[in-house]
Amino acid sequence: MNLSKRAIMVATAATALLVGAPTAALAAPAGTVGLSPLSGKWQFGTGNPSDSVTLTAPAAACPAGSTYYINALTAAGREADVVTAGAPLAPLVTLGADLAIPAQSGTFTGGSTQLLVNSILPAGTSDLELSPADAAKPVGTVLATAPFSVVGACVDSSFAVTTYAATSVDISAATRAPKPADWPANTFYDALQWSWDARSATTVDAHVYPTRVKRDQAVWAVVDTSATRGKVQVLDGTKVVATADLCEGYALVRIPPLTTKGQHTLTVVFTGSDTHRPATSAPITVTVI
Repeated sequence: MNLSKRAIMVATAATALLVGAPTAALAAPAGTVGLSPLSGKWQFGTGNPSDSVTLTAPAAACPAGSTYYINALTAAGREADVVTAGAPLAPLVTLGADLAIPAQSGTFTGGSTQLLVNSILPAGTSDLELSPADAAKPVGTVLATAPFSVVGACVDSSFAVTTYAATSVDISAATRAPKPADWPANTFYDALQWSWDARSATTVDAHVYPTRVKRDQAVWAVVDTSATRGKVQVLDGTKVVATADLCEGYALVRIPPLTTKGQHTLTVVFTGSDTHRPATSAPITVTVI
């Protein structure tokens, strides 16, 4: 069954009159909504490029007699505002262009999404204009980030919710490059670079041997991460001194001789992948004698 948004809204309103107030809170989500890709960027306004996202239903099937819909974004912890057992499907913040089953493609650019995510912005900053303090920050500076949830629900023939699925996603707003001189005068230029990220957090454990060396002596880093693939960089302060590819989450990295006598603070940075977020190890001190 694939109904238009208007049909759902009408049916929801009608059902609300019949069902009345929500009767019970649902238990924990029965699965997760699939997001592909797990991270991406967008801006609001015509002419601003935006990555698309595809939402897919969880592997677990809906209870008999119900159908799955994927079409909701809400602040983390507010999933019950959208899905309550026995209640009609609540108004949703639309992500997709329509309600498609079992996969729905769309973007984060809808006006209802804009109203929701703008609530995390610092005072004085909006999609139209940055505050003087935020405008002075380098391009790419993250101004705000907050957890949200993508929610999908199984509804019966009366549009009453039976079960739901939810996936956590962090949404951030960062400073964007100033409007290009050739930008069309009659199109809106979003001052913010928005992004979503549902990738797994990454841990990076690194050990360096030896930690006391001569100037002509190489150093080795043994790296263990929770990500299975991707790249790691070894930094001496802010300078990249070595790189390596992960193999099943591990890497053995040769660090060329550190020629300056004294203490060096090394860190290992995982640069991120399709499934895991960037992360940095604890600092390690190496002394060159």
